[in-house]
Amino acid sequence: MPQHTYTASVLAANLRRELDARSMTQRDLAREINVADARISEIFAGGNPRLSTMEKIADALDMSVAALLSAPVPREKLLAKSG
Repeated sequence: MPQHTYTASVLAANLRRELDARSMTQRDLAREINVADARISEIFAGGNPRLSTMEKIADALDMSVAALLSAPVPREKLLAKSG
């Protein structure tokens, strides 16, 4: 899988998880950061957002850009480290 595709899928998965945790929709996020709904849809479809957009998203979700782009650590790896 090309790096861009991998990063885009991680970003989309992280955004989905964070929006779900906050009971927010893509439209809610778009309005919160003052961008077109289509721009958020493009990100979920694998689009490449500008850094300024990523910073707005991170601020709105009270997290870092790095956290948005980081792949989650599988639960079994976390358990192996603690055991």
